[in-house]
Amino acid sequence: MAVSIAPPQRRGAANSTFLCAYDMGIGLGGGIAGVLIDMIGYNYMFAIIAIANILSILIYIAIGQKHPSSLTYRLKMQKEKQA
Repeated sequence: MAVSIAPPQRRGAANSTFLCAYDMGIGLGGGIAGVLIDMIGYNYMFAIIAIANILSILIYIAIGQKHPSSLTYRLKMQKEKQA
């Protein structure tokens, strides 16, 4: 969805940036989880990851729904246009 708000001539760059960030997250996530397991064990590692996921959800609820690329925002703008 983030790529869809990029201008047509920049969509390739937007898509590759998104995919690079996604791949970096996968690569770094495994390494960070491994370090956390060595330092604090599996239980606390999963607790930290759960907290990070909950924080991500809260940030999305607070900010993400107001971003022009979100479906909620687009539907709201579409309703306002029709009214």
